[in-house]
Amino acid sequence: MNTFLASLPAILGIVGFVTYLLVKKSITADPIIQKVLDKLQREAPEFYNHIQNLPEKEMIKLIKQDNDFRNEISVGDRAILSKALTNQFLTNIFVYSLCGLLLIIGIILFLRPKPLEIQSITLQNTNTTSKEIITDLDPITVTWTSTGSNEQLYAVLVNAETGNQTKRIAVQASEGRVKFVVDKYSNFDKILTNREPYGYNRIKAILYGSSNSFQSKEVEIKVGIKIIAYEEKPNKLKFYAIIDQVIADNFLFAPRLALFTDEHFNGQKIFEAPNYSSNPTLTIQDPQNYTSVNLAFTVNPQDIVDSKLIRTDIPSLKNAILALRRNEK
Repeated sequence: MNTFLASLPAILGIVGFVTYLLVKKSITADPIIQKVLDKLQREAPEFYNHIQNLPEKEMIKLIKQDNDFRNEISVGDRAILSKALTNQFLTNIFVYSLCGLLLIIGIILFLRPKPLEIQSITLQNTNTTSKEIITDLDPITVTWTSTGSNEQLYAVLVNAETGNQTKRIAVQASEGRVKFVVDKYSNFDKILTNREPYGYNRIKAILYGSSNSFQSKEVEIKVGIKIIAYEEKPNKLKFYAIIDQVIADNFLFAPRLALFTDEHFNGQKIFEAPNYSSNPTLTIQDPQNYTSVNLAFTVNPQDIVDSKLIRTDIPSLKNAILALRRNEK
């Protein structure tokens, strides 16, 4: 559509020029000129018949310059003819100039760089295992499509409620994507205000260009919870739910842990927390009998919550089990 609009002046210029040539009448069709020629027909029929057989260009030349013709008509008629021919000439100049101008404008508009347009801005979870849910535990990828000039953009995430923005990331429009990396100590430059379990923040992306800005629709960024473990010697495992490296005291869970006596999943033993707690404990009898290589862990929260919003720090759990094993040896 933009290409068509840019070329529209050129199209109008060409169509106007062709149309004018098609509908343009002979000079003798002009009522004023025809009136003088009718008078000439009555007063000098032989001369009239002579000029009627001439091509239009020669007829115009004769009317304007031929002395014989000038002698056949009065001074007043000559003035009238001269005025009529001048008007026709000026009309032709105007029409041809206008059509030429439209053609030039159309060519300039068609060839000039198109202004940048950004469309289909979306926020996606960079984690391919849970694209349908966006959580603040994972990087966020902003994607878009662009047309027109390829200029540098500055991308930000914005809290729709507070207006707080992340730091700007420079990216070329043609790239079509940019990733915002989350840090465990910073919820996207601390723009997320709701840090309660089961909560969310309304976020949108804005792309700043040289003269315009483009923004996405608002999306919900779910608050993610991370489960960490550490050892409490001689034989206990302690668990905490954390958000932004801060313990979430209002998230209650009763974890379930399956340990094995070897790396081939033999000798399974299940350990369960007796009740829901914000910092549950599992007592591991004879931890030296179990390997830390293979295990199965379930968070088991008290409230129903999508499992994709909870991440267990498996390395911390394995390290805690390994520490208990070493303590018993």
